[in-house]
Amino acid sequence: MIESISWKMALPYVLFFIVSVLANGAALWISLRQAASSRETFNQVTGGESFAYLEPLRQPGRVIYLARQTGDHPTYDVVVRIQEIVLGEGAKKRHGIFGPVEVGQMLRRGSGFDWTAPDRDQQDKPRAWPLVFYEPPRPGDVLHEFRIELAARNGIVIQRIRAWPSGERWHTASKQVADRRLPPFREAQDQEITPIGDRDDAGD
Repeated sequence: MIESISWKMALPYVLFFIVSVLANGAALWISLRQAASSRETFNQVTGGESFAYLEPLRQPGRVIYLARQTGDHPTYDVVVRIQEIVLGEGAKKRHGIFGPVEVGQMLRRGSGFDWTAPDRDQQDKPRAWPLVFYEPPRPGDVLHEFRIELAARNGIVIQRIRAWPSGERWHTASKQVADRRLPPFREAQDQEITPIGDRDDAGD
């Protein structure tokens, strides 16, 4: 009898505890959903973890680097600056050769707008894109090393590029990017010639 009375007295507290747990669980679930929604909205505005980089493309008579983009969100307000690494006074030094120049206000992989290169300098004057290497290489052509800064709304990507003549072709090394993972792509020496205006977007 005493046990029955004790249980009846405890029952409201047990029910209150269960209801509280369920209410708190529901509140936590709603909070997490709202946080995820806010984070997605923030990423849509800033670009999230997406970023732009440069990729070589072999075309008739040349290898050219073009801007690409990767990630789940667009990359906004992309600006490029190129420094060539030169040997001076017994040490390697950076020499600015291009930019800062806008590449695009919004880049999105697979849209067609990320296969591009700017053709104007900071004074809005025509200026040749320096990352073009003509084939066959010309007499006297040597190894070139570059440090690329690609600034966007969500941060800066630093990419290092090397290009050197080998026989009738240019070879490239383009996959050194600090703290980022590039999508797979082929270096110039591993590509066949792509006619101007055509691109292999397999995997986009």
